[in-house]
Amino acid sequence: MTAPGRRAHSLAGRLVLLATLWSLVLFAAGGITLSWIFAESVKRNFDERLEVLLRGLIAVTEIGPGGELIVGDPPGEPRFRTPLSGWYWQIETPSGLIRSRSLWDRDLPQAAAATAMVRGPGDQRLRMLSRAIVMGERVYRFRIAGETDAIARATAQFSLSVSVSLAVLGLGLILAVLFQVAVGLRPLGRLRQQLQRIRTGEAERLAGPFPHELEPVVEELNGLLAHNQDIVERARAHGGNLAHALKTPLSILANEAERGDDARLAEATRRQLPRIERLINHHLARARIAGPTGARTGRQPVGPVLAELLRTLGKLYAGRGVDLARADGHEAVFQGEREDLTEMLGNLLDNACKWAEREVRVTVEPAPAGFAVHVDDDGPGLPAAERARVVERGRRLDENVPGSGLGLAIVADHAKLYRGRLDLADGPMGGLRASLHLPGGCETPTAEAAE
Repeated sequence: MTAPGRRAHSLAGRLVLLATLWSLVLFAAGGITLSWIFAESVKRNFDERLEVLLRGLIAVTEIGPGGELIVGDPPGEPRFRTPLSGWYWQIETPSGLIRSRSLWDRDLPQAAAATAMVRGPGDQRLRMLSRAIVMGERVYRFRIAGETDAIARATAQFSLSVSVSLAVLGLGLILAVLFQVAVGLRPLGRLRQQLQRIRTGEAERLAGPFPHELEPVVEELNGLLAHNQDIVERARAHGGNLAHALKTPLSILANEAERGDDARLAEATRRQLPRIERLINHHLARARIAGPTGARTGRQPVGPVLAELLRTLGKLYAGRGVDLARADGHEAVFQGEREDLTEMLGNLLDNACKWAEREVRVTVEPAPAGFAVHVDDDGPGLPAAERARVVERGRRLDENVPGSGLGLAIVADHAKLYRGRLDLADGPMGGLRASLHLPGGCETPTAEAAE
């Protein structure tokens, strides 16, 4: 699950957000432009109609025998005969005004421009066209006006239709962008899954077809993994060489201490040389698993390792009558090296056997991000105040119990390097419970598998 704080930095989120914003800007600009073009077209058509009606009015107007102006019925607009219909004509003559029946007793306002927006009877919004015509020896001004509510209604209806259409188109485009981004970024999801498999030890390199744009990244990552693996292998080789190289000098020092005349120096040398050797082995073990590629370099079944350790330690402590056994039916898989798993579990079991009176029990169970191995004994236990001290390197609470004091420290260090932990608590058998949490998987076998 993606955290909300990281979602703002999502590549897919950025692509969708940018596409959405850009679509909104384009659709808004397109909608405004289309509405403006439509409104101008409607106005132009309206003006052309006024022009046609004005020419028709002029065509039916003539000078009578007595010099009076005779106006016939203008064609094309029957609303000129309906009072206050919103369509009017008016002729200004030297002797007065001649009006359409629709004006009744009202007058059209004066306007300086040939085409203008005016207020007519009843505060109607009119678009008026004026023309001065010379007939005979006199000048007559003809005016034609029509209500513009039709223009506003047509423009509003068109704008609404455009807005709805663009909204549907925009929603479809956003859904298409979401689909495109999901499909386009799917190779990154495969790349992430393969990196997870490498981190968990299920694979050693990236493999499979990738788009051409990702192939350089895949090649570089594979090169980096190979380079880090080489570094780890060289570190392990150097560690082994160092261990072998130090054995001879340590043996010489031990022999010289035995042959020397200084008894105190000989005793100190005999006492410190084993400690030096243990410390060297301890730090070599840390270097072996603390390489750049991380600790998870394989998948090791826990059951066989535990079975081998229980069998070996059972024979070793048989003389003391210590009974070692597993008390669960879980199958666990450790993500790491078998040698490290053996060393951690071996130290825990060996420590429990040293302090146990008669019984040591091992339990494996699922835990968050992996599994837990609980080692319980029926010994004297350990006070809570002393539990933090026993995991310190070389710390021994009882010098009478054999050992170097490094066992639990090695377990704690190794578990930390594998991003796990070692917990010490009171056990159900009255002694100490050592719980080792490690990465991996754990499941309960079915009844058929158990049989």
